[in-house]
Amino acid sequence: NITVRAKDGAVILQGTVPAQPQIDRATEVAKGVAGVTSVRNALTIRPVGT
Repeated sequence: NITVRAKDGAVILQGTVPAQPQIDRATEVAKGVAGVTSVRNALTIRPVGT
């Protein structure tokens, strides 16, 4: 459940993931995209089944 918004190289990640490693990985992937100048991570953890 990740929503990605991008404008002029700035990326915002929003939504929920089951654990911290997914938050870290989503940030790494977004930063690795050509043209991205900044990443704001607003993801939160929501364990599976809740």
